[in-house]
Amino acid sequence: MKEAIKVNIDGFYVEPTLVADSVTGVFPVMGSEAASSEQQMLTGHIVAVEVPAGLYKPRWDFKLAVWMEGMQQEEINALQNNAATITDTEVIGRELVQLKLKAIQQQNEIQALKQELIQVKHG
Repeated sequence: MKEAIKVNIDGFYVEPTLVADSVTGVFPVMGSEAASSEQQMLTGHIVAVEVPAGLYKPRWDFKLAVWMEGMQQEEINALQNNAATITDTEVIGRELVQLKLKAIQQQNEIQALKQELIQVKHG
């Protein structure tokens, strides 16, 4: 089994699904919004083509048969700017974590030296 992607009728990523390893290509997904099975409507597609890394909002282009970026460049820029902005609290938190890790490392070194000293005295 491998992962394929369910997309809506506009080609936008909806959710992952599993298909047989041998399955490739694009297949329609029919849903019944009406009471009778004869009136099934196209609700999306299953795309058994791997999504390339780096897409913020994957969209399948049915004409070109490729995955494309579905997010506008302005939205991507806003996301990247927000991700780059680090608050003072986050900086302090990171420094605190680093200090705690250093303290733990020093405690481990002290314990190792104590064990070594005990072995030398009793050795």
